[in-house]
Amino acid sequence: MFNLEIGDDAKAAQKFVPEHPNPAIGTSHGVALFLYGKHSPQYRDAVAATMRRQKKGELSLAETIDESAKFIASCCEDYEGAKDENGKKKKFNRRELADTLASEDYRWMRIACERFMAEDDNFFPLLGKN
Repeated sequence: MFNLEIGDDAKAAQKFVPEHPNPAIGTSHGVALFLYGKHSPQYRDAVAATMRRQKKGELSLAETIDESAKFIASCCEDYEGAKDENGKKKKFNRRELADTLASEDYRWMRIACERFMAEDDNFFPLLGKN
């Protein structure tokens, strides 16, 4: 009817390099997450799952943080830069990602991921210069 579909770009996971709050680290840490944004089915499904879990009633702060971490992990397709205790590359593990993001030490990353996923500019191609 309107021919204004959202398009495949908006539904695809995009690489996100979170900026560490310590300027000495910034984006040089080698970590990246491939996140789906608010126009993707993954994001929609994560919202629905969160809402179903919240039906139980008011959440505590710890439960809210846990929900945020689960939400981001549900919207993550893969990551780079994760290493095991021997320094070897770790295979993508959604549960471990959620556990990491729920940690207070990774609050900065959780906030940055939420912000990235909500911004349309991160999921549409840039227009070329005329």
